[in-house]
Amino acid sequence: MAHALNKLHHDEWKPEKWKTLLASEEVYRRTVAGDDASEILKSLEADTESFRQQKKEFEFYH
Repeated sequence: MAHALNKLHHDEWKPEKWKTLLASEEVYRRTVAGDDASEILKSLEADTESFRQQKKEFEFYH
């Protein structure tokens, strides 16, 4: 959604507050720069998989 807002309403959209919710400087920077959303998501795959593996030991149900 942020990617579309940036693309369609670049001059009006204020992404600063979205950055707080996002909690990812890299994704924020790349979205504001206009990078392709699918490429941004693809770049996060390794981090996402690492997180999934780490959280397993804290899950009550597997």
